[in-house]
Amino acid sequence: MSDDDKLIHNLQNNVKKSQSDLDANTLGQLRAARRNALDSLKHKSTLWSLLKSNLFFERITNHYIVSSVFVVVLTVGFTFTIFTLDDSAEQYDMDIVAISEELELLEDLDFYLWVADTVENES
Repeated sequence: MSDDDKLIHNLQNNVKKSQSDLDANTLGQLRAARRNALDSLKHKSTLWSLLKSNLFFERITNHYIVSSVFVVVLTVGFTFTIFTLDDSAEQYDMDIVAISEELELLEDLDFYLWVADTVENES
C-alpha cells in the first residue's frame, strides 16, 4: 500500500469515527450535501443537458447575434469601399482627360513657337 492510499484510508476511518459523534440533524444535512454533490456530477454539461436547458439557446442566440452584426459591418464596409473606389476611379479618369488636354495644348504651343521661329528666321 502506497503512502497516498494509507493517508486516504486513515482519513476515511477518522471521518467514520467522527460521524458517530454527530447528531441526527447534522448527519441528515451531510447526506443531503453528499447527494447534491453526486447529482451535480451526474448532470455534467453535456450536449443533451444543454439542449434541455435554455442555456443552450441563449448561447446559440448570442453567437448568431454577434456573427450577424459582424456580417453587417463587413457588408457595409465593403459597399462603402466599392463606392469610394468608383468615385476615385472617376476622378482618375478625369485626371487622365485633363492631362491629355494639357498635352494637346503643349503640342499646339510648341507648333506656334515653331511657326514664330520660322517667320523670324525668314525675315
